[in-house]
This record gives sequence, structure tokens and C-alpha cells, in this order.
Amino acid sequence: MGDLFSLLTKQVLGLFLISAGLPAIALVLGLRILVAPAIPVDWSRVLGPELVQAEWQVGLMVTAALIVASVLAGLNGPIIRLFEGYPLRSSRLGEWLRKRHETRVREAEHWWRGTRAVLRTIDQHAARSVRSRTTPTTSTGCTRSPSGPGCSPWSKSATSRG
Repeated sequence: MGDLFSLLTKQVLGLFLISAGLPAIALVLGLRILVAPAIPVDWSRVLGPELVQAEWQVGLMVTAALIVASVLAGLNGPIIRLFEGYPLRSSRLGEWLRKRHETRVREAEHWWRGTRAVLRTIDQHAARSVRSRTTPTTSTGCTRSPSGPGCSPWSKSATSRG
């Protein structure tokens, strides 16, 4: 029973850390490194953990990361739906984005049809040029080249008589 509990805890905790924990840690550290120094002095005393001892600063950062991770984990589905555009479908922005996307798809289809037509034309010209380079034979077995051996109109009759 203990193995099952540890296995489930490891899987759930691992998924939580990957899906919400790492982005939350990156967000908290990014805010601490990039935003906190830009805050005016009077606000940094309220928002910054400089008033707390050094060992408690790590605890505050971990607590903030866990809170942000819990919020991100809870909002995972709605955030994905927002990025996929589902809430925007019936709004003016959603209609504009949908029309823009349909226009881009139509343009891409038109471009692809034109490209395919050009490629077909190139293939047909290439096939014609290959056929014209080969020397087809006549019914007598001679090539159409006048300098070929035995290609005179009398050569067949001369050989057939004799």
C-alpha cells in the first residue's frame, strides 16, 4: 500500500511541477529579478522581502511560487481555451479573426493551385523535351537520321530480293 501511495504521489507531484510549478517558479523569479528593482523605493519596502531575514526570503519565494502554481493549475483549462480562441468566437474580435483566417486559407489554396499548375506545365514540357531527344524508328527499323546505315528507301527492297 505504501508503494502505491508513493507512486501516485510521485506521478501527481511530477505532473504538477511540470505543468504549473516550473512556470510559476520562472514567473516569481522573473518578477523578483526584473520587476522588483524597477519599483520605486517606497513601494519596494511594502512589496519586497528585504525586511525579512535571509532564510525567510527563500520561504516567501517558495510560498509565492506554490500559490501561483496552484492558481495556474486551476486555470489550466480556461487558459488553453483562451489561447485556442473559444471565448472569442461570438465577439467582434472573434468574427474579425475568423474572417482573417478564412481569407488566409483561401489565399493559400489559390497559391497552391497555381503552384501545382506551374509544376504540371514544367513536367509536361520536360516530358516533351525528353521525347523529342529520342530518335524514334520507322516501320523499316531505320532511324530518321538520313546518315544512318541502311536507311535508304531502297535498302529494304535490295536486301529482301537477295
